[in-house]
Amino acid sequence: MTNPTKSKKEKVKKKQKLRNNEYYNLQDEFDKLYENGLRNYKFRNLMDIITKENNILLAYRNIKRNKGSKTVGTDKQNILKIAEENPYKCQLKNVTF
Repeated sequence: MTNPTKSKKEKVKKKQKLRNNEYYNLQDEFDKLYENGLRNYKFRNLMDIITKENNILLAYRNIKRNKGSKTVGTDKQNILKIAEENPYKCQLKNVTF
């Protein structure tokens, strides 16, 4: 027996996530990535997408209400610290390949 309330909550979360993607003008880009992935495309230069300001802000928006977002990470910060400083200043540090 399925839980209709849970599936309704999941649908609401999915709709919110799509609205967030559209708000930051990333949905078209995500759709293209998904389509290319289905065709086994070999991706290059994903860091350009990952480090886009809108993508960082979208990630911040999506995780700030997660239950674990208040847990301190390896960088000794949590979502509250990032919010105090300013999510616009989020950046990837020491990225190597």
